[in-house]
Amino acid sequence: MAIDLAESRKKIDDIDAQIVRLFEERMNIASDVADYKVKQARQSMTASARNKSSTL
Repeated sequence: MAIDLAESRKKIDDIDAQIVRLFEERMNIASDVADYKVKQARQSMTASARNKSSTL
């Protein structure tokens, strides 16, 4: 069975490009999740501070 080395390398390069694209997409989504969590934590801390000041 003869393989075309250039074709195999091209396929590997194409797969590597897909992996990079998917990883970048994953990182963008993970960043969105982190931003959401920070926002929720700030809102929770603000609400907690309001509750504490209203009970004093």
